Amino acid sequence: MRAGLALVLTIGLATESSGQDFLSLIRKNLDLDQRRSPTEKVYLHLDRPFYMTGESIYFSAYVAEGYVQKPSTLSTNVHVELNSPEGKLLKRITIQAKEGQGKGYFDLADTLETGSYRIRAYTSWMQNFDNDFIFQRAVRVYSLLENQQPVSVTAAPPPLMDLQFLPEGGRWLYGVESRIAFKAIDETGKGVDVRGKIYDDLQREVSDFHTTHLGMGMITLRPEPGRTYQAIVDGLPAPVMLPAPASTGYALKVINDGLAKNVQFQIRTPVTAADNHVTLVVQCRGRLIYSSNAVVASGELNGRIPRIAFLTGVNHITLFDKHHQPVAERLFYVDRKDTVAVRILLSDSITGKRKRVAVDLEIRYPDGTPAKARLSVAATDDSQIVLGPNRETIASYLLLRSDLKGTVESPGYYFNPRNKDRFETLDLLMLTHGWRRFTWKRIVDNEPVKITFPMEKGFPISGTMKRNYSDKPIPHGKVSFLSKDFQTVFGAIETNAAGRFRVDNIQVDGPSEILFQGHFKKERRTDVWFAFDTLQVIAEPGKGICPPQEELGEFERAFINKGIARRNIDEQFEVEREITMLDEVVVVGKKIPTTVREKLNAESRGYKRTIAIDNTSWANHPLELLRGKATGIGDCNRPIRIYWNGVQIIHFTQ
Repeated sequence: MRAGLALVLTIGLATESSGQDFLSLIRKNLDLDQRRSPTEKVYLHLDRPFYMTGESIYFSAYVAEGYVQKPSTLSTNVHVELNSPEGKLLKRITIQAKEGQGKGYFDLADTLETGSYRIRAYTSWMQNFDNDFIFQRAVRVYSLLENQQPVSVTAAPPPLMDLQFLPEGGRWLYGVESRIAFKAIDETGKGVDVRGKIYDDLQREVSDFHTTHLGMGMITLRPEPGRTYQAIVDGLPAPVMLPAPASTGYALKVINDGLAKNVQFQIRTPVTAADNHVTLVVQCRGRLIYSSNAVVASGELNGRIPRIAFLTGVNHITLFDKHHQPVAERLFYVDRKDTVAVRILLSDSITGKRKRVAVDLEIRYPDGTPAKARLSVAATDDSQIVLGPNRETIASYLLLRSDLKGTVESPGYYFNPRNKDRFETLDLLMLTHGWRRFTWKRIVDNEPVKITFPMEKGFPISGTMKRNYSDKPIPHGKVSFLSKDFQTVFGAIETNAAGRFRVDNIQVDGPSEILFQGHFKKERRTDVWFAFDTLQVIAEPGKGICPPQEELGEFERAFINKGIARRNIDEQFEVEREITMLDEVVVVGKKIPTTVREKLNAESRGYKRTIAIDNTSWANHPLELLRGKATGIGDCNRPIRIYWNGVQIIHFTQ
């Protein structure tokens, strides 16, 4: 109680203009950055964690916007990729996400090999930011052809290991007791259990250590002035050096008990001076949560912040010195227990084969009031599919993994109330992750994010209009486009000096065909062709997800065996698959008409008429071009066909 009161009194005295101006700058620039470059996140709900070749991967896509992560109003397009185990792009589709939700699927070819495939999903707008924060997930695909014989797993060589020691807040000081977190991972990003001892440069043992959760652990040390420290790890031939302690600066400690009402912090420094001004800022997903000025005159400052002040998720506490430079930072997770709860009620606890089952879903806020929600449901056979209790969920992704760089192994572990140590292990995770979506220098300098990719409200189509039988672009030509059903899309655009054009936000619903026609600016020539752009694929973001388990367990083997059995049954009802070579066949036909006149001669009987129209810029639809020029048309009781630039656009009978 006394420590918290001391903080309030100290902050009250530290109201010098420089600090207040800096706080005002932080508040203003953070708010401006949120409005200028709001963030988006994509999450995919997959129907299963592993598949057989020949099956389909079904998914629902959710797009969240801003710090509150509401259904996005920024983008309607989600780009979803399927990549091979080697990182080669196999398929890429674009789906519509209306009001923040969409759906799609990938068909898995029979020729795919067994391996860990990667699915990635993102919006165009997300490509303006760090690629490490796009959605990605590994799925296991098993080939039926490869698994005709029993699968045997050979012993793998010992994995390469990377061990890092990370002082809390980013720096530890001589003479100050500090917490040092450490993390050991293999080349795939999975945690590795290690143990060993810490020695100083005089070869004196000062501590032992061992991992406690998924390759992570923590020790507490008070470094002596002038000493350096190294770790001798069991099984490693060479020692691992700890970061060198500093003689000046600040040490930041956060005490975050998941059940306490407050989050406590402690600032320590060897500097004792009356002008030792500091600024403390807390933000979550770019939203300013807490800020204050203080003076650490005695070299130590303790305080606490009510937990209710924070947002649920990863919060960042940053300490600035009197020169407004960030000198320490710490991530910590807050669960305010304000997320909705979903309850599933079955009509019958006992089900049978092909028996109809009614499912009632109940969604409520923590206070018990009903809540509205957009949901997706995947029903699978639990005798073949294992859904682990620590798997990733939409909550663990949006609130945790999507705000951290690097690999977060078993993210659902920290959200599973059955894990009694989940708050302690979650704090370990925060101690070993210090990356964030933005740097303070960009915020302080009011530097905007460089925007290269637009927000897509529909489907964009771009390309170059060129001369027939040539690669020469056509500058300032006219490109007209319309949907094949003449109902949803119609318009025209002019190419630039390089013959380029782009049509943004084309609104279509489901599979659609769009017809493009073009002509030269000063001539009515239509001998053109279009080189359409392929959608850009962003660079591979690197490691950031754990691949599925390589070894086959009991459920995986049962899944493969049942898949083989299903395929064998299907083959009994299929026609012979072998290819039979036919004798030479001669096909006699007639020429397919290509020009307007040939089409009229081939498809029309009786009266034919061609109408030339000079200026078409005023028209909103091709039928408007016939006003005043098609008098008398349809006098004969025959089918009427109207062509525009060589493309049939109207076909009706009297």
